[in-house]
Amino acid sequence: MSREYKFRAWDYKNKKLVSFENIELPYSENVNLDGQIEGLLDRGIILMQFTGLYDTNKIEIYEGDYMLDGHSGNLGEVKYIKGAFVVEFDGEYQDLYDWASECVIGNIYENPDMSEYI
Repeated sequence: MSREYKFRAWDYKNKKLVSFENIELPYSENVNLDGQIEGLLDRGIILMQFTGLYDTNKIEIYEGDYMLDGHSGNLGEVKYIKGAFVVEFDGEYQDLYDWASECVIGNIYENPDMSEYI
């Protein structure tokens, strides 16, 4: 089963999430080793990849989202590491597929103050 590849983006200059489709890309831009399109960082744009999964409320899960563990109340951050999506809880990485039934409650850009709880 293949997953849908799509992105959303954080626009640092305007401090808001934007649709990737609304970002104008010059033809010459390339993807670097961090998975970012070269030149976007210079323009204040950070890409977040869709994981292909939805939380318990049918909300798409992206890199940079915060997940709430309904059992412990802990927060975790969704990351893409070594070709896999994981959730970092208390410094430990766990497979995102095991946590997709939990809730997305924000993201690292719109809610940076939540990072102190991870």
